Amino acid sequence: MKNIKILIVEDNPYLMESYDLVFKKEWFDVVTAFDWLEAWNRLKSFKPDVILLDIMMPKMNWFLFLEKIRKSNTDIKIILNSNLSQDSDVEKWLALWATKYFRKSSFTPWQLVDRIKDLLDE
Repeated sequence: MKNIKILIVEDNPYLMESYDLVFKKEWFDVVTAFDWLEAWNRLKSFKPDVILLDIMMPKMNWFLFLEKIRKSNTDIKIILNSNLSQDSDVEKWLALWATKYFRKSSFTPWQLVDRIKDLLDE
């Protein structure tokens, strides 16, 4: 399997470190960002296959961030990773710009890696 490029946008430093370690152990090329502005700046030089995006973050209008990403690149798989899970919201996000939604509390970092690998194999 080729090195998969992933941008992880997460404001929890402990969770970010866990994701970073696990994805790197699975041969992902990982770049991280703690907010939408940092993520947007990273996208100027890093072209990921996947963005793992926490949607509940301070100083972040993730909805506008999603729209901005989609207008600039339609090929990136965008995985929303959150504990928000009202079905109507999730359906709206998926219909507009997201590729997949994962409930953060439902997956360990290792399980998340496996889910993303499966998604990329589809």
